[in-house]
Amino acid sequence: MAFFKSPVPVNGVMIQKETIRETDKVKEMPLDHSVTLDRLGEFVFRRPLVVRVSYPDNDGHWCLENSDLSLSGYGSTYPEALASLAESLESLITGYRAFEDAVLSGKSRKIKKDLQNYLDF
Repeated sequence: MAFFKSPVPVNGVMIQKETIRETDKVKEMPLDHSVTLDRLGEFVFRRPLVVRVSYPDNDGHWCLENSDLSLSGYGSTYPEALASLAESLESLITGYRAFEDAVLSGKSRKIKKDLQNYLDF
């Protein structure tokens, strides 16, 4: 997972159990942080996909999104949010496979075209 390989400033509460330190609660994370993904679930991208990462303190969930491709994922942990994002991508592709371009809205055709820069479907 690309997120765990990049430094991110996070304010929170640490607890120490014997020799292990754990994050007990994330209090703040910059809202403008992003990660670059080469793959998501079973999908391998032709080129890296940039995803915005946030952790709003008011709901305690990780939020991952790429608004240009209309993708979003949420979860109480980062891996859960990644899994949710993968489901969002799979649903989007399933929808685009089910309908001809002629019945899609202009915005949907643009998203489909942009998504095809990352994946074959």
